[in-house]
Amino acid sequence: MQIKNLVLPVFCSLALAWTGCKKEDIKTPTEQIIPGQGLVDLKIGDVAQKAIDKYGSTVPARAVFNGQYVHYLKYSDQGVEVYCQETPLTTFDAQMKIKVFLFSKFFKGQTGEKIGIGSQKSAVKAAYGEPVFSSGGVEKYAIGINFFYDDAGETIEHIEVVQ
Repeated sequence: MQIKNLVLPVFCSLALAWTGCKKEDIKTPTEQIIPGQGLVDLKIGDVAQKAIDKYGSTVPARAVFNGQYVHYLKYSDQGVEVYCQETPLTTFDAQMKIKVFLFSKFFKGQTGEKIGIGSQKSAVKAAYGEPVFSSGGVEKYAIGINFFYDDAGETIEHIEVVQ
């Protein structure tokens, strides 16, 4: 008789717990930016194919600097750009090595110090101290991370990870 009396309250508790947890309440984990390396699961030196596997197919783009081509993958809707090492090759090869990451507006990741797109310059200074270079809204740190601020120079718009 006691077990029968417990079934209804236990069932109601489970039903309430199940329906009370909406999909929107479950937070999507953010990606962690590692200065000088990239991300936890995608790093400088990895092949570009690994970025394609992670973020999906995209049409590679390229730029030319001093006769060398820089091929890159742009995922605008995710706020990620992946730049490969310079090469004399005009065509993209998914085996090219990643050299630089650029994160922007839609990227939800942060550093271990909770610095991400939209963070304030004061938070960056508290987390990393003074930059080794600062000019025109750009601050570069020796640990391999650069911050690009908005026109007012206070809010991060882009984060660049370099080696």
